[in-house]
Amino acid sequence: MAFVKMADARSGVVGLYNLGNTCFMNSALQCLSNTWPLTQYFLGAHFKKEVNMANPLGTKGKLVLSYSKLLNELWNKDSDTFSPN
Repeated sequence: MAFVKMADARSGVVGLYNLGNTCFMNSALQCLSNTWPLTQYFLGAHFKKEVNMANPLGTKGKLVLSYSKLLNELWNKDSDTFSPN
C-alpha cells in the first residue's frame, strides 16, 4: 500500500489543529513533513521492511505507522486542516 504522490502546489499545505498544548509538536511535524526525502520514504511505505516489530522496548511499529498515516493526510488528501489525534 504505497501512498507516494508527486509534490504539487496543493500537497503538504495542510494545517494541524492545536489540541491543547500541541503547537510546538505541530510545528515540528510540519517541518519534518516538508523534508521531502523523509516524506517520500514514509509515503512510499519503504520504512515497513525496516520496522523491528519484536523489540520489547519499542512501539512495535505503531509510531512509524501513525506518522505515515499523518503524512498521507497532509500530502494526499484535499482538506485544509487535520486533527492529529
